[in-house]
Amino acid sequence: MARFIGEAIKSVLAQTFQDFEIIVVDDASTDNTAQVISKIQDSRLNYLFHQKNRGPSAARNTGIGAAKGEFIALLDADDLWLPTKLCKQLSLFQQDPNLGIVYCGAYEVDTTSQILRKYIPQKAWPKAGAEAFERIARRDDFIIAPLSSMTMRKACFDEVGLFDEQIVQAEEWDWTFRIAYKWNINFVPEPLVYYRMTGHFMPEKRLGRRLEEAHLTIIRRGFEQVNSDTQWHSLKQELLVRTLWGTALYWYAVKKPDKAQQNLAQIAINSPDFLNFIHNPALLESIAYTAWGLYDTITPIDKALTYVNFVFAHLPEIVRSSQKMRKKTMAKVCAICAFDSYPRGEIQQVWKAVIQTLYYNPTWVTNIGLLKLPFKVVQKKHISS
Repeated sequence: MARFIGEAIKSVLAQTFQDFEIIVVDDASTDNTAQVISKIQDSRLNYLFHQKNRGPSAARNTGIGAAKGEFIALLDADDLWLPTKLCKQLSLFQQDPNLGIVYCGAYEVDTTSQILRKYIPQKAWPKAGAEAFERIARRDDFIIAPLSSMTMRKACFDEVGLFDEQIVQAEEWDWTFRIAYKWNINFVPEPLVYYRMTGHFMPEKRLGRRLEEAHLTIIRRGFEQVNSDTQWHSLKQELLVRTLWGTALYWYAVKKPDKAQQNLAQIAINSPDFLNFIHNPALLESIAYTAWGLYDTITPIDKALTYVNFVFAHLPEIVRSSQKMRKKTMAKVCAICAFDSYPRGEIQQVWKAVIQTLYYNPTWVTNIGLLKLPFKVVQKKHISS
């Protein structure tokens, strides 16, 4: 991350709140990260180096262990903070002594820091307890830029422990499960982070990091604290099944349908109704969004549609689907691409996506927002010129 780390550090130095230390943990990088950091002259910067690569959780734990302050704010090397990020988050901690985490909204940006999308959290959190636990379990309106958006009270780590170094995927989910009944959560309802997208879902990387194993471990361990309460059994089962389904979609993305079908067979044994596209239309949405997110921040529609066709061509008989559902999914992919391409001003991509949406599913003609996109891009281009 040498090409981004300097800009990330500068975004910390530019904070309106200045009483901080910066701990950079280099997890045995092989680029010129050390050289970039050596050019930043600030007495508050502490550079730590792992002789052997140990993964993101271990790197964060090293930094947390070295920290002297009352609060911990994590920043991934390719992300950026807006200047008021720390100030606005720390002000909330002063209002609630039991507040453990404050997060914020985020701008998704590309490698050139161009804004792609904006996310703003809106749903107020209950106090620590069962409701908070359920929201964390469902990842409901939670964190878009997971750890770069969070500031945490260091006492949380003292009480529930550090990040699990065996988990290199969704480690923040595992950790927040542990604080659900102990510490409150709040947020600043505005984007204060630039969350850099160097790729969307990156199935090869996620599968390589044992995504399925990590998520299943997190879910099972998370529910251990409420194991005696039968009200949680159905939610736990739902999350386990969703994990198997989501991983199956990644196996399709790397052209390993046999692996995907193994997951679907497990789902059929435990929750056969889940695989009925008629009664569970959310499955079509998940296929569409996976297709949209496979190929970096600019989504090639043709490749996304090829993925959808591949999935439907390799679904086993236990999955109840149809040609009509395939076309609906393809239309959804095209609509997502249209809305995704609009803020970047990509008029040809927008036109192509809108036309293909209507081709695959003419009922989208009633979606006025979709139909307006090409004309809004034209107007936007005209104004900027």
